[in-house]
Amino acid sequence: MLATPSVIAYASPTPNPERFKKVLDSFWWTVMFWWFLSFPTLASAAVENFNCIVIGDSHVLAYDVSIQCPLENKFSEVFAWAVLSVVLYPLGVPVFIYSVMVYYKVPVIANRRLENAILMGMLQK
Repeated sequence: MLATPSVIAYASPTPNPERFKKVLDSFWWTVMFWWFLSFPTLASAAVENFNCIVIGDSHVLAYDVSIQCPLENKFSEVFAWAVLSVVLYPLGVPVFIYSVMVYYKVPVIANRRLENAILMGMLQK
C-alpha cells in the first residue's frame, strides 16, 4: 500500500524521472520513519516470544501462560514465528536501515562534514 505512489509515478503514461525520484525518496523516508517509530515495540514483542517461565513442570510463555515455550519444541509453529520475527525486526530492520544509509552515502557525507568542521575549527583559532 505504501508503494502505490511509486508504482503510479513509474507507470504513468508520460514518465518523468525527476518526479519518480522525488516520489521514491518520499516513499523511503516514510518507510524509514514508521520503522523507526515502531521498531522498539516490534523488537521487544519479537524477543518476548523467548521469555519463558516454569509453572509446575511445564515451561510456558511469560506473557501468555496458555502457550508452551517455543524453546521446548523447536519444530512448532510458535518457534518458527518467533525466530522469523526476531530475524525480521531486531536484526532485519537495523540492517536494512544501515544498507539504505550506505546506498545514499550518509556515512561518507557525515565524515566529510566532520572533517570540514575540524578544519574550520583549526582555521578559526
